Formats: sequence, C-alpha cells, structure tokens
Amino acid sequence: MTAPTLLGSGTRAPEDGLARAARLAWHSEPRCIGRRRAGNGPLVVVDARHADDPAAVLGAVHRHYALSTNGGRIVPTVTVFRPGVHVHHRYGVHYAGHQRPDGVVVGDAANVELTELARDLGWRPPAQIGRFDRLPFIVSVDGADPRWHDLPAGLVREVPLDRSRTLPHIGELGLRWYALPVVAMDLVVGRDRFPSIFSGWLLDTEIGAFNLAARFGLEGAVARLLRLPPDLVGDPTLQVGSRVALELNQAATDSYRHHGVRIAQHVLEARQFVQFELAERARGRGWWADWPWVVPPASLPTAAWHQPAYPGRVQSAARFAWPGTCPVLPPGT
Repeated sequence: MTAPTLLGSGTRAPEDGLARAARLAWHSEPRCIGRRRAGNGPLVVVDARHADDPAAVLGAVHRHYALSTNGGRIVPTVTVFRPGVHVHHRYGVHYAGHQRPDGVVVGDAANVELTELARDLGWRPPAQIGRFDRLPFIVSVDGADPRWHDLPAGLVREVPLDRSRTLPHIGELGLRWYALPVVAMDLVVGRDRFPSIFSGWLLDTEIGAFNLAARFGLEGAVARLLRLPPDLVGDPTLQVGSRVALELNQAATDSYRHHGVRIAQHVLEARQFVQFELAERARGRGWWADWPWVVPPASLPTAAWHQPAYPGRVQSAARFAWPGTCPVLPPGT
C-alpha cells in the first residue's frame, strides 16, 4: 500500500498532467455553478491510484475528508483512484431512508434502496431510527463483493440547522446536514476513466430546497413554525412548499455561517456563473451547462435565471462523468 501523493494546490506550484486534467474537468462540469473558480481557485488533487485494496481506498477517503473539510474552511479537493475501484453511491455521505410497513419513510426518501443495500451487506441502523442516520461508505475493488465502512464520527462534520433570521425557532426541528459534499465521479481523460471523489462547498439551495424540502417530509413541521393553519397546508394556491424551501435555504445559510462552515449563496454564485459564461464567450470557447443545476430554486432575481438555455458541447478531453455513463467528448478524441 502506497500513501496518496499530493499533486497540486491552487497556483502555488506547477501542476502535473493529472492535476491539470482535474482542473479542466471541473471547468467543464455542466452541473457546477462555481466553475469560474476552476481556472485560478484553490484545488487540491490527491493521487491515490496506488490504493490496491479496500483498506487503502478507505485511508485515502479519510485523508480526503480531512484535507477538504479543513476545519470548516472548505478546500476543493479531488482524490483519484485507479480503474477497478467502485464507490456504490453517488455521494460520500447519505442519510438513511427507513421505510416503515405502512409505506411512510423516516429520513431521506431518495435513499430507501441504498439503505436496503447497506442492510443486505450487514449494516444495522441505530435502535432508535431517525431522520439523519448516516449510511456507511460502500466500496468494492476489482469486482469483489462490496464492503461497508462507517466513516469516523469526528471526520464527517455535520452542521445543525439551528439559526435563521427569518424563522427563529427552526432549531426546534432538530435538522442538520453535512459540511462537506463529496461526490463519487469518474475523471475522464481522453479515453481513460479514473474513479474519483470530488468535493467543494455546498450551495444554500442544495441543502434547503433540493434535499431537505424535497425529500424529508418537512412541510407540515415548518408550516407549524410559520403558524399556518393546518387546513391550509395542503392548499396548492398558497405555495406552502415553496415557502418551506425558502425558509430552509435561509436556515442553511445562517447556520453554516454561525458554525464556521463555508457555504455558497445562490444569488452570488449565479452572478459569478454569468461572468464565467461571458468570459468563455469572449474566448470563443464552447461550453455547456445543465440548466436546472446552475439555475437553483428561487433564482428569479438572478441573472442566470434569465438565460433561455445553456446548449453546447464540452470542448475538453478531460471532464467528470457519472460512473457507467458516456461523457460528451470533442471530435477526434
């Protein structure tokens, strides 16, 4: 087992080929609203291609969390593995979705199948199940049976959503989210694919609207804090779901800042994305963006919302891709 090698960090030192490929892949990622930083922002690239068994892979994952979390001052980080390493879930941290016999899901409704997989592999939830039971990290190497591993509690920082300037009693709901979003993707370099994990900072709407409001069944609980009459909660003309999402977005922003964890705010990020777009146009480069991802919920006041579409093709031979999917490549690569 060989220790991971640090390849590049920002612009302080020359970057080797893998580090340049990772930065180019970030610059080309259609679902990232923060791509303007890819050109000259901080990026740590860790070469873990010598990790040859699950223990070595887990060691590299632990190192990734420590480097990128950085005490809450999140540093964008990519850890690259060799082909044959497979992470069996999209994100580094998932909260379990416990489905009861009556069909009601406790926790994250999007993770019912992943929770069942973890159980099949031998993982057991706490005796008292809750909304935020962390699922284990599941990995396999060279086609072997997948193995699950609990990431150390001190390594995965979680932030309680206990602050909100617009809903002071939000802490009563006991909500929380993880500080570091770690995404399992393939780094595609020409025709080669390297399993990797990438992390940056969370967007406020990613926590509030995309995750908590959409999948955790919180509409009634937040509506009670808003003092809405129970008979009005189901009235679609009141747009209660949209109001709940907005309140959770604000709670995420206020709570992360209070607890010293970096978070991105969607209005500011949308402005920066439009600057990225204009810079790419000025250079005559092709580019593409996945509109629902770079235009977050509640984005009407932002410049990005007013763009009719983000068409185009990726003009880079290095990019990220979900495992099992074919990336869009420029001709001749």
